[in-house]
Amino acid sequence: MEPLTLTYGPISEKNLKQFKKINEATLAVDYSEKFYAAITSQWQEFTFFAYITDLTIGSLSARREMRGEEQCIYIMTCSVLEPYRKLNVGKMMIDKLMEKARNSGIKTIYLHVWTASPNAYQFYTRLGFDKAEEIPDYYQELTPQSAYILTKAVN
Repeated sequence: MEPLTLTYGPISEKNLKQFKKINEATLAVDYSEKFYAAITSQWQEFTFFAYITDLTIGSLSARREMRGEEQCIYIMTCSVLEPYRKLNVGKMMIDKLMEKARNSGIKTIYLHVWTASPNAYQFYTRLGFDKAEEIPDYYQELTPQSAYILTKAVN
């Protein structure tokens, strides 16, 4: 099989509904309208769609933030539509994020993963993320409410 070629593009006001639909179809968490408004107003730098030709198949949203004394990237969402999973789309999006992080002088990427999501946990650990800690009451709307913090050094 020929390797998949992805292109990437921005998430904007005009395609924000598409981003919301992808998240609703793939993630356990419902995000607020405030979150979606911030995607286009504050968090453009590390947020993008993934395309095959002109078909949107995934999205990633992340933001720059301070964690202790260090400037990091925090992954908020990473979504791949079901028919395109197992094709390395998620890995390619994380690789794209790592490249953007390197170019911005960022040394660490981190995220929260729901403890009841073994597929997500395995996905990130296969990509070299390490479990830093468990937070018992992170998700208020999910059961269980616990999350792992996973971190990866940008190399």
